[in-house]
Formats: sequence, C-alpha cells, structure tokens
Amino acid sequence: MSEPKDFGNFEILERIGRGGMASVYLAVQKALDRKVVLKILFPHLAEDANLVARFEREARAAARLHHENIIQIIDCGRHEDVSYIAMEFVDGKDLKQWLEATGALPLEMAVLILREMFRGLEHAHQNGIVHRDIKPANVMLATEGTVKLMDFGLARRDSDSKGLTVMGSLLGTPAYMSPEQAKSERVDERSDIFSAGVVAYELLGGGRPFDGSSYAGVLNAILSVQPPRLREVNPLAPPELEALVQKMLQKEPEARYQKLSQARADLETVIERMGLLRAKDLLREYAQHPREVTESLREKQLRLALDRGRVLAAAGPDKIDEALQEFVKALYLEPHNAEAIEQRKKLDRARADAEARATAQAEAAAKAEAMRAAAPRAPAPPAPAPPAPASAAGRAVGAPEPRAQGPSVRRPGPSRPAGKPDSGRSKADTLRKLLFASVGALALLVVVAVTITVGLQCQSKKAGESGRAAVETPSQPVIPPVATEPVPEQQEPIPDISAMPLPNETAAGQVATPTPAAGQTGAPDTLAWLALATDPPGATVLINGRAQGKLTNSSYAVPPGARVEVRKTGYSPRTLEEAGKLRRGEKRSLLVNLTPVDEFIGAPGPGEGGVDIRVQPAARFYIGSTLLPGSYQTLQLHLKPGTHVIRAGISQSDFHDWTVEVRAGASVTLEHVFTPTVPGAIKIDTGRTKAAVYLNGQEQPARAPCTIENLKPASYTLKVVAQGFRPDSQVVTVKAKETSEIRFRLKKE
Repeated sequence: MSEPKDFGNFEILERIGRGGMASVYLAVQKALDRKVVLKILFPHLAEDANLVARFEREARAAARLHHENIIQIIDCGRHEDVSYIAMEFVDGKDLKQWLEATGALPLEMAVLILREMFRGLEHAHQNGIVHRDIKPANVMLATEGTVKLMDFGLARRDSDSKGLTVMGSLLGTPAYMSPEQAKSERVDERSDIFSAGVVAYELLGGGRPFDGSSYAGVLNAILSVQPPRLREVNPLAPPELEALVQKMLQKEPEARYQKLSQARADLETVIERMGLLRAKDLLREYAQHPREVTESLREKQLRLALDRGRVLAAAGPDKIDEALQEFVKALYLEPHNAEAIEQRKKLDRARADAEARATAQAEAAAKAEAMRAAAPRAPAPPAPAPPAPASAAGRAVGAPEPRAQGPSVRRPGPSRPAGKPDSGRSKADTLRKLLFASVGALALLVVVAVTITVGLQCQSKKAGESGRAAVETPSQPVIPPVATEPVPEQQEPIPDISAMPLPNETAAGQVATPTPAAGQTGAPDTLAWLALATDPPGATVLINGRAQGKLTNSSYAVPPGARVEVRKTGYSPRTLEEAGKLRRGEKRSLLVNLTPVDEFIGAPGPGEGGVDIRVQPAARFYIGSTLLPGSYQTLQLHLKPGTHVIRAGISQSDFHDWTVEVRAGASVTLEHVFTPTVPGAIKIDTGRTKAAVYLNGQEQPARAPCTIENLKPASYTLKVVAQGFRPDSQVVTVKAKETSEIRFRLKKE
C-alpha cells in the first residue's frame, strides 16, 4: 500500500516507524490542528480477527490509563476497514535510540529514568493492566525531560492474564521476556517486573543481561543463565542498586518483588542517597544536551573517585580494599587515567604484602602455640622440706646438691661455686628420693595418658550422638561426598564444634582465664567468646583488621561489634556478620564453609574431566560467562561432564573460542597462538560540520573530521551525530597498514 496523505480525520506527514502489526506515522489531527502519532494496522492483517482484536485491545487498555508517564490515547477506530490508533505526539527519542547512540547512560540519568518508568508501569498495574512488552524501544524520553511508557499492544487485563496461556506462539521481544513468558505460561505483573529489570540492567550496564546468537539461544539464556552482577559491569553502581536489579531478575516469580511499588520504594532510597534533588531539571538538561551533561557528570564522578581513593590509600592497610574500589571506579570512567593505574598497582602490591605478613605471623604463632600445647606439663611441686643445716662434714665429697622436688629438667643458671658447703643429706638419702620422684613422674604420665584417651573418646561419642553444630549455619553436619581415592592424611575432618570448648572453659568444663584476641583489651567479662571452625581448617582470623595468633579451628575472644574476617590462600575471604552482633559475655560457635577463589582451576577430581590449555601470549579466560582471575599461558581446568564454551582473549576484539565436550575421567588439550596484527585506521570526513563519532556504538574521544588509528583489521559500524543534522552511519572494513577514508554528507533535520 502506498503511504496515504489523507486518512479520514488525519493528514499524514511521514512514516516514522514500522512494527510487526502496523506502520507508525506522524500526522496532523485536522479538527484540532495538532500533531499526533497514528498507528495503522497493515491492511493484509485486517482479515485476521485475532490480530485485529489484539490491536483494538491496545487502544482499550491504554485509553483507561491517564498518567504523566504513559502515552495518552486520543482516538481509535476504522477508516476504510483499516484499524488505527491515534496517540499524543511526544518530541524525543526512545531508550533504544539513546542506547545505540551513547551506550550505558550516566548512572544518575539511568536511575531517574527508571523511577519515571516504574511510576507509569505501577499505574498500569494498579488498573489491572499487564504490559507484557517492556523494552527500551517502548520507553520514550521527551525533550522536555518527561519519560513516557508506550505501546500497550500486548497488554492484557490482569484477570485475563491469570487465565491465559498463549498456545503455539510467543508474544513479546525475546531479550526482555520473563522466564514464564518465554515458556508460554501464565503471566502477571511480576512478568513486567522482570522485563523492567532487564531494561534497568541494560541502562546501567550498557548491555543486555541475556543474549544469544539465535532466538532459541536468547530464550535459553533467560531460562538458565545467571548474568554477571551489575557492579561487575558498572562499578559505579551502589550495592543497593545492584541488589534491587538482581531481585527483579530472579527466575522464579515468587523470588522477585511482588509489587512494582516495592521496587520503586527501594529505588527512591537509592536516589535519595545519591542526592539527586532536581530530577525534572536534570532529565530535561540531559534530553536537550546529552553530551555536555554526560561529560559534566563523568568529570564529577572521576574527581570524587580519585579524591576518595587518595584519602583511603593514606588511611593504612585496613582501607586498601576500599581504596582499590575507588580507583577501579576511576578507571571505569577514564580507562587510561595515569594516577588511577599507578595507585592500583601500588595498592595491589601493598595488599599482597600485608596478607603475606599476616599469614606468616599467624602461622608462626600457631606453630609456637602448638609446640607449647604439645610440651608435657609437670605437676605442681610439693612444698619442699626444711633444709638440714649445711655442713661440709655432713655431705660426702661429690654428692649432688640438694634441690626442690620436681621434674628432672636442668635450668640454665650460674653453677654452684666450688667449695660451697653442701646440705647434710647423705648420698643414699638423695638417691632414694630421686628414685621415688622418678616413679611418681611415671605414674603421673600414665594418669595423663588415660585422661586424654578417655577425653577423646567422650568427645568422639558426643560428636556422633546427634551430629549437631551449635552454629548459625545448617542444623545438620556437613557430609563430604564419598571419596574414590584415599583421603590424604593431612586433610583434617570438620570437627563437631558443639564439642569445642569456648575460650573461658577447659575441656572438663572448669573455668579458665581467657586470653583476649590480638590487639584487644579489656577484662574478660567485657568480651564475647567465639568457637570458630572452617571448612577447610587452617584459616587466618582477623579481628578489627589484626591477625590472631592461632588458625582455625580454634576459639577467640571478641569485643562486641568487632569486624571478624576469615582468610585462607586460595579461598574467598569471609566477613562474619554474626560475630559482629555478639554481646559481651555471649558465647557462640560458628562453622564457616570457605569458597574456593576459582571453582574451575586445578586437576580434575572424581566424576570430572580435565582441560589442559596452552596459549601464546598469556590471555584472560572465560568459562561460559565466568571470568577467571589472572592471565595464563598454561592452564589446567577441572569441569563437570558436558558441553562447555571456553574463551581466551588478549584484548576486547582479539579472542578465540572453543566448544569442548568434557567427559568424566578424560582430558582434552587445547592450543592457540594469537598472531600479532598490524593495525589500520579510518579517516572520517564530515566537511565543515563537527560531529560526534561512534565506533560500534562506543563514542570516540575525537570529533569528526578526524582519524581513528590503531584499529584491528575488521568490519566496523561507524556513526556520526551532529546537532541540527540527521545522524548517519556506514559500515567500513579496516585493512592492515591502510587508512580507509569515509565521507559523510550530513543532511539538516
């Protein structure tokens, strides 16, 4: 059908869009002489009663909604048997266009846009309408700063959605569907909450959380893939914002926010803490001058991150992690910032040195304590008999000097001066006393050995009676999987910590004087007592940043409100929030399961397969969507049986993928050599017009006309945007050692 110029009560000016069911036109409503947006159903679909009904349902659904953040319906009906909907005209761009032009939005703008979008969608839900197609293309940012939710083409009343299953078809845009929508199950407003979470992730992180090379691949990702946490892709995001988005993206509807008002309330808290008080003004300024506002916000964030980083770096070892986080933010904002790069290197070295010192001190202290504990303890010596009067005549020449009864241990000290008078005991009396002392010592050792044996048997019996652990973790003991190989002797079992004595008790339950933790002061009754076991044992315990003199499993004196951390090489550090809640005099036992830093690196275990990789030069690695720490030239992995995708990369654009079928008990060897590439360049000519340049969606520092150098040979999408001109884009192929010249002749809007 040729585009009509006259359509009943409307005069069509130009086509501005095309969807799956209708064309979208900019038109003028003749009666009121105002611009409107006219959506006209394709004529060949007019015979499909279901599609016509769905098209008209959009009009009925949206016409019931009157809200600042929802596009208003002006009119609907049929002209020459063709259905149409007339909507208010909003001067602006949808979020899809914003993302294509700028990538991730500034954090401040993203949260403000999301709040307005939430308000409009919340109003729809309150009126029983489920949108079912929330996506960036259906959210408009008007030039005056208003956010509008549009296109209720798939909307249904909530009462209809609960009883509806769409058979044989999927309605909605795949990348933004909820899991229940992707499975053609019944949907309600929680489905919209998931889709809004996908939009939030994309606005804040610059990319979709679920993607794939095909329609089926996208749906599979929605159903089974956990996307990277928001702060991994945008370190500027506050933890509360990350938690909000993560909750919206839960696979199970029951685990999400149940009402959008709950998510909006949490978002309001984030916005308040960010100090964004002039929301309407900020959105209007950004809509009208996006580049200037973005740069201003970026510079402000960069200054704050560098200033905070400097202060925290000077605060000492306890603040290293927080300082590093600030410089990570700075590098996110300006990847080549020299100060942030240098500070990060220094702090990485300082953290490694501090951890090494703390571990060495803790291990040395633990060994010393173990040696003291293993040394035999002597019984308290009896009161010595009054010495006989000393007489040179009363002691045979060469007889031993009398001394108090006790163990036969020679203590260092000055020897008796020659000629000093001896006691009046005879040599026979002395030998007889030594004999009795030896027999007594032997009997004592027998008693101690029996006591220790009985104690261990009692402790073992106690551990086996109920398997309980007086902890805040599971009520059942951790049972390791059955090993198919002998367990190494040095691998200690997890103790039953309910049988571990607390610091102010002996094994027999008698009161003993506790020893405060390292760096802690105060009387014992002002402290709390913690029996701490870890799986695996041998972890360093830090209380208020100071390493303790004994490794786990052991017991510790803890001041109320202290920060207690557990660290062990090869495992993720843990901060024990339960320990920080202890009150003075309280006794608590905790069992902490430590998580390996990486679950893939190392030799395969029972039921696993091995992958040996060799690359040149050293590369970063992904296993599926998990980025491994560090760079490697040789790498050994242990993986569960099945198909795995492994990626090695030396840069964002230079990587190699393997799809590997892993079998239990078998190993696969992978090799790849990254061939150095000779870069090329693109010379961009826009005449006398200054324009912003986007390369594969990323804005470049230079403005056209300009030359972009050091590009890997490949195909790139080049886009130029100038104020007052229509954006233009071209695909250009860069060749090694060559400069590709691209000419743009921009047309005025």
